[in-house]
This record gives sequence, structure tokens and C-alpha cells, in this order.
Amino acid sequence: MKSLSKREKILVIAMLSIAIFYAYYKLFLSPAISEIMHSKSVVSDYNNQLQQLRLTSDSNKKLDTQLQEMGKKFEESTKALPQSAREPEVAYNLKAMADGSNVKVDNISFGQPASSAATQQSNGQNNNTNSQTGVMNLPVTLLVTGDYNSIINFTSSIESGSRLAEIETLNISQGSSLLQANINVNFYYVNGTGSNSDKFDFNHGAYGKDNLFK
Repeated sequence: MKSLSKREKILVIAMLSIAIFYAYYKLFLSPAISEIMHSKSVVSDYNNQLQQLRLTSDSNKKLDTQLQEMGKKFEESTKALPQSAREPEVAYNLKAMADGSNVKVDNISFGQPASSAATQQSNGQNNNTNSQTGVMNLPVTLLVTGDYNSIINFTSSIESGSRLAEIETLNISQGSSLLQANINVNFYYVNGTGSNSDKFDFNHGAYGKDNLFK
């Protein structure tokens, strides 16, 4: 057998190298490259999903903030115009306002709730509050004792309080030592389908338990 020349040996070695490299590429390198490309694609998808989740999270935080702000506004509006008369709360708040203004509540009485539109008609009209809907008013008559500035501060506290209220009449007269004021106030509320389900905690709060005349 004729021996191979140097050039032929080089060609054989080169062909064997190419064959070995091709076999290695097909058996090992190509699957590894395919796996790397697949992993990169999966990572890219995960990054996109993560970005979407972050955007969604930011959007949810903004919505949550807006919802909390709306909840606060709703709570404030509910305090200003509740869904029932809430007489004990009215009495409790009036006592707190009186204490803060240095006046003494001598007498407090609640009138019959009526439709705010009906109150503009004759007082002899009989209003059935169960059949009335819309804005209602709870008339309250107060007799308080104090000096002039204290009484004025008290009336200002009523009209600037969280509950929507309007002083209808204010009569001040001289008492034995201090002034006496007879005040008629209308406290407004909404009487509708939600009024029967209005939550009011009498058992754990101080409403209705405080002595108004101390």
C-alpha cells in the first residue's frame, strides 16, 4: 500500500477534524445553543410579564389610592348627610360643642322629622317620615346658658360641624346671671332605601349615655 504524502495526510486530518467537529456540533453544541436560545426567549417572556405586573401593580396602587380618597370623601359626605336622623349622635355632638364653647345645655328637645320641602309649608301638615324619601330635616330645640361670645361660638360650631345643620332661629335673653339662648336648629339627613340598614353603634360608643345637663 502506497504511503500517503504529507499533503494527503493534512487533508485527511482536516477532514477527520471537520467530521468530529460536525458530530460534536450535531450531538452537543446545537442542542445546547437551541436550549440557550429557548431559555433567552423564556427569560424575555418572563421579563415582559414582570414588567406588565409592575405596571399593573403601579396602576392598582393608584386605583387603591383613588379608592381610599373616594372612601374618605364618601365617609365625609355620610357624616354631613347621614342616612338616618341619628338623634343620640346629635345630642352627643351638641354636648361636646357646648363644652367646647363654655355654654351649658339646660334643655334639648327633638321635633318630628319631616321632608325638607314639607317644612316650607304649613306647620299643621302631617308628614309621614316612613313614606318620605329624599332630604329630611330633624328639628332640634335647645335652651343654653352662657355669656354672649360663648353662645355665638356655640352657634358657629353647630353650623360649621361635620353634620349638615342650619340654625333657623336664635333668641337671646337675660337670665339671672348669664344670658339664655333659645335655639332652633335643623339637622339634615337622607331618608331612602339605605336608611333602614344604617349602622349605628349604641352599645360600645358614648352616644346617648352622656348626661347633657352636667
